Amino acid sequence: MKFFSQKEHTFKQRLRMISFLFCLPIIIIALGIRVYLNGPIQTEFIKKHNVSVLQEVDYLNQQIGQIEILSSVWGQNLMKQFSIVPLNDSSAFQKIMTVSQDLFRFKNSNPLIKNCEVFIFSEESFVIGDGGTWSIQDESLYEEYRISNDKEYQWVLTSSNQLLFLQNISSVSSLGEVFLVTTMNKPAMLELLALSSIENGGSALSIDGKMIVSTGIEFDENYIIGHANRMSTWQETIDTIQYSFVTAKMARLAQNWLFYSVSPITTIAQPIHRFSDILLFIGVALFLFFVALGQVLVKRQLKPMDSMLNDIFGNENWQPHDGNEFDSLRHEWQQIMERKSMLEHIQQTHIKQDKELAVSRVIDGKYSYLTEAEVRNQLFLHGWKQSIAHYHLCYVFLAGNMIDDNQEINLNHSQAFILENLIRDIASRSFQEYAVCTFSEEGMLLFIPNESQASMDQFINLVNDFGNRIIKKYVMVITQTNVQEVQRLAKYAQLIVKQKEYRKIIPENQRIVPETVKHVYPTYLEERIIRKIERHDCAIRDDLDAFITHLLGEHNQQGFLIKGLGRLYDKIHFILFSRNISENFYISKTNLLKELAMYTNAMKVSEDLYTFFIHPILNLLIEQQKNKTDIAVEKAITYLRQEYRNPMLSLEETANFVDLEMTQLSREFKRVMQINFIDYLTELRLEISKRELLNSSMKINEIAESVGYTSSYFNRLFKRKYGITPGQYRQSQ
Repeated sequence: MKFFSQKEHTFKQRLRMISFLFCLPIIIIALGIRVYLNGPIQTEFIKKHNVSVLQEVDYLNQQIGQIEILSSVWGQNLMKQFSIVPLNDSSAFQKIMTVSQDLFRFKNSNPLIKNCEVFIFSEESFVIGDGGTWSIQDESLYEEYRISNDKEYQWVLTSSNQLLFLQNISSVSSLGEVFLVTTMNKPAMLELLALSSIENGGSALSIDGKMIVSTGIEFDENYIIGHANRMSTWQETIDTIQYSFVTAKMARLAQNWLFYSVSPITTIAQPIHRFSDILLFIGVALFLFFVALGQVLVKRQLKPMDSMLNDIFGNENWQPHDGNEFDSLRHEWQQIMERKSMLEHIQQTHIKQDKELAVSRVIDGKYSYLTEAEVRNQLFLHGWKQSIAHYHLCYVFLAGNMIDDNQEINLNHSQAFILENLIRDIASRSFQEYAVCTFSEEGMLLFIPNESQASMDQFINLVNDFGNRIIKKYVMVITQTNVQEVQRLAKYAQLIVKQKEYRKIIPENQRIVPETVKHVYPTYLEERIIRKIERHDCAIRDDLDAFITHLLGEHNQQGFLIKGLGRLYDKIHFILFSRNISENFYISKTNLLKELAMYTNAMKVSEDLYTFFIHPILNLLIEQQKNKTDIAVEKAITYLRQEYRNPMLSLEETANFVDLEMTQLSREFKRVMQINFIDYLTELRLEISKRELLNSSMKINEIAESVGYTSSYFNRLFKRKYGITPGQYRQSQ
């Protein structure tokens, strides 16, 4: 049946194959009959053949038994009625003639008897036969024509291959030993054996392992006897020919008779094979006839279908899809239905887009110059066929991760895509009509006409549930319900989006409702934060926490928090600008507030405000200050090298020169030079004085004054530093 699963076959070929398969049972039945004839029937035929062989053997056995009985009876009568004596008078001759006549009658009593004779072995041995009497000249006959087993009867095979039945009747004569010898007619026995033998077969009869008669193929006697001891019939292949063996064992007069028949099975079953061949030939002939007839009928029946397919496809030379006409029709129909579905989807999409575009135009204020009736008419022309009795506006956006706030907070493109499809799917299930007016990563605004408040509540619950489970974020919903004036749609849309600032900084789904709450801006906390930033004080976290907590107050409204953080950002931005720090080095106000607006945890807002903004700008200010003081220290060193002669040179004067506070200069000078300001100035003056002591002829008091010291103070400093006076240093060098 593999044929029916191959698409490359045409329907015509399938019909032809069906007609072929319809005729196939004929050949199958013919083959089945042949197998059955060559199997069970052949086996049964062989069994019947074996039975017939055994019946023939049984008949031969009966005939031999009759001969034994006749011989025994005749011998007994002879012993009772006659006394054989030498032929010395006419009366003795008369007795012998009577015996000869009886022997003649006994000889002709059975076709298996060839001859009957009486052998007398004495001093003058002689034989009485059916034709008279004669003397025995060959004394070796005594060994062949006498019983050798001390029994009364014995079957003997002579050296001349004659089968004899011997009976001891010595009591009929006092002359010596007398034996009644019945010679078997072997050709007659062969005729009986030939009845059980077939062409290319064979049969045989043996006594005590000696072959008596055989016909056809001869087999090893030991082989036959070995198998006959285990079974009476068997089959065996010899020289590629399978034979059927039949054996029969008979015990006669303490002697073992064995008959066997060997027949080739092919010869036995030849009639069956001929009959099965005839049936197979008839089956093949019928099969071919019906196949040809079926193909002709199929060809006639296919003509109308060919015409129909040509009309459908409009071309007589068309080729079926994948080689199958019905598959081609099915494929064409599927393509038509797919195109139909695609066109319907495109049509519905265009209608939906047209309706959403019309609502978006109203929201954008492009129909603000029209009256209420004119706006409604515009909506009707763009697909809003049902009269709008009232409508709802619903703004949906996400804020905060439900599982881990350390994950990405902002709604990425994939999540925005999921949100859009999720809301569209829920809206399609919840409302008869709706329109998505605006969509961005910040949120989605929906226009929903003629729906009940219960439908809106169900929609919001579904959005909350699926948004939490699929996107793993909290859902924020702002609604404007039961509005009737379509012309004021733009005003309500702006109002509803603006109400985002009323979102509370709490980790839960929210349905935002505007509240009138008075907020007080914590100016004193702002000033404290600004001062610490100006001083580069990193211990600012507690002030940030207090600032954010105060902004939120007891209402936790996000809008006031974002406005307050925006004001703080502006103050800090001014400080950075005044110190020539470019805004490219820190986060922008828009990105910072967008990031913080997504959180539902006040402490997380404080932490990220410090991490993303305060801490980076403190590092910028510290780095800038560090660079500034390094330059100031270098400038101070240059100033000292120029003004070291001035006895009034001091830390304060130098700090004023480099525009730093005195304490700051002292601290930064020590950090950069690893020596404090006074020690550096002293070493500078002493090094210059040493050079002057060696390279000039100036007096010591003149050298002291040239480096800004009095003579006595210079001598004390020099000796304390080097252990010798200036004069001693000059002399030693």
